[in-house]
Amino acid sequence: MLVNSLKKNKINLSDYNYEKDIECRKLMSDLSVFEVNTLTEIVHGSLNTTISQIAESVDATEEDVLPALEKLKKLKLFQINGDRINISKEMRKYYESQIPKFDNDFRADMEFVKGFLSKVPIHVLPIWYSIPRTSDDIFGSIIEKFLITPKIYQRYLDEISFDDPILNAIMNDVYSHTDYKIRVSEVIEKYSLTREQFEEHMLLLEFNLICCLSYNESDDHWVEVITPFYEWRQLLRERRKNQPQPINHLLEIERTHPHDFGFVMDTSAITSTALNSPIPIHEENGEWTLPQETARHILGRSITPQYARLLLKILIELKLVEIADHQIVSKDLSEDWLKKHLQEQAITIYRYGVHQGAPVPGTYINRDLREIETSLKRLMNKGWIYFDDFLKGCCAPIGNNNPVTLVKKGKRWKYELPAYSEEDIKTIHQYIFQTLFAAGFVATGTHAGKECFTITPFGRMSMD
Repeated sequence: MLVNSLKKNKINLSDYNYEKDIECRKLMSDLSVFEVNTLTEIVHGSLNTTISQIAESVDATEEDVLPALEKLKKLKLFQINGDRINISKEMRKYYESQIPKFDNDFRADMEFVKGFLSKVPIHVLPIWYSIPRTSDDIFGSIIEKFLITPKIYQRYLDEISFDDPILNAIMNDVYSHTDYKIRVSEVIEKYSLTREQFEEHMLLLEFNLICCLSYNESDDHWVEVITPFYEWRQLLRERRKNQPQPINHLLEIERTHPHDFGFVMDTSAITSTALNSPIPIHEENGEWTLPQETARHILGRSITPQYARLLLKILIELKLVEIADHQIVSKDLSEDWLKKHLQEQAITIYRYGVHQGAPVPGTYINRDLREIETSLKRLMNKGWIYFDDFLKGCCAPIGNNNPVTLVKKGKRWKYELPAYSEEDIKTIHQYIFQTLFAAGFVATGTHAGKECFTITPFGRMSMD
């Protein structure tokens, strides 16, 4: 009998009647589609029924039903006396929790987890899962400790390890599959397991909240499969679906600046020029901007009004220049700025941007910006991606959004994702396309009329 040696959990199958559980699971694994339909009618029907009633319910003759009943007798669910079938109330309760596994729309979800945990004596669960004995909601405590957020559950999956290498291997097989689903027949063959050994391994994996067994109908028989629990599998599939794909035609990307540190270099160019002589500027829609001719002369290229405004704003905030008489005039810190290394200038601009925060004063804080960076870290080596694609897969809990959390709505559970407001999106966009761009953490541009960006080598090093 297998015991989980992990310190976190103390799953010991001998703490409940696991032999009976394994025997029932073995018998159910050998049932045909017709036999499962017959079993379903028995489980969901009256405690006292007849062979003829069962035959009518499954739209078959008594001659067809009798072989199925003879096989189902091994489940110890009922006794046959002549035409009458007397059903065990205790065993019916057990099979009521097992029958749903055969439904085509079966979800191995949190309600299912709650159901199979009920097989274990309630006083055992706090020992198994190291939760307070005084808890008045044991299942809620298990959710809170192991499953409440993807971060908590993923850390649990990363840290869990069994003495039996086959348990670790089955877990890895499930989570490395493209659809997070593997066939039981392949597992049994791959690891040379008897059916009883497999069921024992599977019970440990289920009670350790790793994955579970269910059935897919195929013609007249069932295909047994192993998957993660429904809510987690759905989140994994959603993440995979929304994973941004890199832009392939890199030569078609129109970069905001040809160099990764381009904005930093432009601050030095303006600062250096202003140090020698004031730079004339003009107002446009109530804001200061560089004339295009001046920009081309100093920076070697034309720039957009938005770029000019960002450049002037940061130069002024860093106290490198000031505006006087429609001119950019250098300040005392200019010379010190020009002595700094490029990377040091970039970090200074980054810290300024983080300190300034988001475009909606009082709504977003430094933590929100860090959460955006955390989402970007998952894309370190993706290359150029569209901003809209990034946004689809972004789960940063910014603004009024909570971290992705397992919540119950009605009878269903779900990992609830953020629903970003326009202000949230504006903050994410500004942080990437202004703050991180200005600091050389990302390069930005457009491709096929859509905004895109990539994390630069400096950004990867700085955010790692």
